Amino acid sequence: MIKIISNTEQAMDSIFLTYKKILYRFKVLNITTKHGKEISHLDLRKAVDTMIKKHPSCRWRSVKIRSKRYFILIEGYYWLTLVYFQKEKSMI
Repeated sequence: MIKIISNTEQAMDSIFLTYKKILYRFKVLNITTKHGKEISHLDLRKAVDTMIKKHPSCRWRSVKIRSKRYFILIEGYYWLTLVYFQKEKSMI
């Protein structure tokens, strides 16, 4: 039974992530703000708002229905990691 739960949770994490899990992954990967501080929940909320403003047609954040939480699609997580919290300014 435990393997089914962990496999289900792992499958969900490959599609949707909660803010808490994103913050945990940032901490494990040692991703910080441009000032070298650990990313807080407020920093993450501001980053998600920026992501939505820059890409309004992309649905990277789930819509709250019954839950009080937002979920971020894995593509949104990669955008946050590779674009928003990127320390190096590179020309693409």
